[in-house]
Amino acid sequence: MLIQLIRGALLLLILLAASACGDDATGSGGTGGGNDRDESWAVQTVVQTPDGRTSFVQLVDSPGTEPLDLALAREVPGNGRLYLLDGVAYLGEPEGLTIVRTRPGEEALEDDSERLSFAGAGLTFLPSFAVLASDDEAFLLDAPGGVGYGWDPSEMVLGRQIDLSAIRKDGFEPAIETAVVRDGLIFFVVQQVNALGVQAFEGLQMGIIDLELGELTDVIEDFRCIGTRSGISLAEDGTIYIPADNYGATQSLGPDAPPTCILRVLPGQTTFDPDWQIDLPDLLGGRQGSSMLYVGDGRAYISAIYEDQITITLEDDPVGYFSQPAARWWFIDLDAETGAEVAGVPFHSLAGGNGTVSDGRVFLFSPTNRFEGTTQVFEPDLSNPTAEPATIYETNGAIPVMGRLND
Repeated sequence: MLIQLIRGALLLLILLAASACGDDATGSGGTGGGNDRDESWAVQTVVQTPDGRTSFVQLVDSPGTEPLDLALAREVPGNGRLYLLDGVAYLGEPEGLTIVRTRPGEEALEDDSERLSFAGAGLTFLPSFAVLASDDEAFLLDAPGGVGYGWDPSEMVLGRQIDLSAIRKDGFEPAIETAVVRDGLIFFVVQQVNALGVQAFEGLQMGIIDLELGELTDVIEDFRCIGTRSGISLAEDGTIYIPADNYGATQSLGPDAPPTCILRVLPGQTTFDPDWQIDLPDLLGGRQGSSMLYVGDGRAYISAIYEDQITITLEDDPVGYFSQPAARWWFIDLDAETGAEVAGVPFHSLAGGNGTVSDGRVFLFSPTNRFEGTTQVFEPDLSNPTAEPATIYETNGAIPVMGRLND
């Protein structure tokens, strides 16, 4: 019963606020700048207001060289989307199911295209992330609607649709929050819970889209781990790492839940490696883990759950339970299978820690209470990855996305 309550509570959080892990905004091509900045970075902040949520997207020079000032930011109603695709920023308005390409202006992002509407195409909601499949094709993966919607990010026109209905399971509501592209294939993980939160798929499910065929060619499953909301990662050698965090690493409180773990798909393969598995408690001092951020060379940062810091019970306040600061950043080595706590970082919310890698720099986001609290942004030094990192920002609200834009 406790595990069922946990699933239901986290499902509630997902329905209330979908926020993406930061996109890697490196690369060349795309729209030029037209401003006098030495660099242009986009930072998205989502703030809780009495009337709901508001998203602000701000331009800054190199992060940490100037303060965040929401008065200079571009405002996007509600849970606005910021997609960073190959160094170009696209803004999405969930209420209108529209996307616009932007360019850096003197103070804020400016429109660089007409708005592209997905409403007539049948899109049911604007996902929290977009995946760039090629120079002239990106996708929005609409799990509830069972369709992948292609569009040309340069010409801003709708493209082909791909049937994703094979991911559906009777009695469950699917969600797709992360994907990677390798060898002409899109790999994406599906989270399966039912609408009432009384049941969840007790395994890990991944869909594979063949871009040449334009089809969902395979749906693979593994039952060593339960589900994921962490971002899957594509390593330099083509290995795909899939962290399974048991919907926030809190099902570990249930007596029969397996440990949070990491699986992988080897280069050139389209199945889970049956001979490789990392149980996160083995690397995190017996703690469960969530929200993995891969930073290269087989290394990653990950949120470790400190159960002795949990003061709000799930039964008393499910939303407050997942918002409370009871997680802390650790650094792990996937090859050596070791882990160590990062010095000098505060506890952050159980379901809110995330980060980004962009232009060779790593940033860790530590929100105190998700959208209603403050978020500190840290930049660790990868030459000494567990040393106390520099504090780049502290701001109200959550920071789901931050990345470098093209010059």
